[in-house]
Amino acid sequence: MYLETLGGQIEYTRHVVGFTSDKNPYIIFMNDFIIQMYENELETNYVDIYGLQKASDYRCDLNMNENEFIIQIVSNEDRKEYIRQIPNEQMLKMVEMYKSLIGSVWMHIFNSNIPEEVLNDFFVELRGQNDFLATKFSRKEMHNLITSFILKYTKSI
Repeated sequence: MYLETLGGQIEYTRHVVGFTSDKNPYIIFMNDFIIQMYENELETNYVDIYGLQKASDYRCDLNMNENEFIIQIVSNEDRKEYIRQIPNEQMLKMVEMYKSLIGSVWMHIFNSNIPEEVLNDFFVELRGQNDFLATKFSRKEMHNLITSFILKYTKSI
């Protein structure tokens, strides 16, 4: 797929470079190109990439044993919507990771599941951190933050 990019150089800086942890297809994000690679022709299947491709159309965009490649062009508007969706998905993954971390620490200390109220209080405190960015914490920093929160919480009850 080629992502049509209008709006000058600043728009190109919004693109993603990287790959997914999925296997078959392997998905590579290279600025304004998104490439899906499959192990073999029999294993091709539809994978939703933030709604950029329709399940009914994906076979039209496959290039196998071709001399010339067919490349789907994604409109600038669809590209912008795709870029808006990426942080939301990443944030949801981070929230799940934080829930799992604090839940396991809580279980280790109290031998019970963390109450929903305490979990909500933790996220309120987490959002209150200066210049909060979910991705700024290493696993060790997050563990320290969780331990500190639990100690403070147990002293207040």
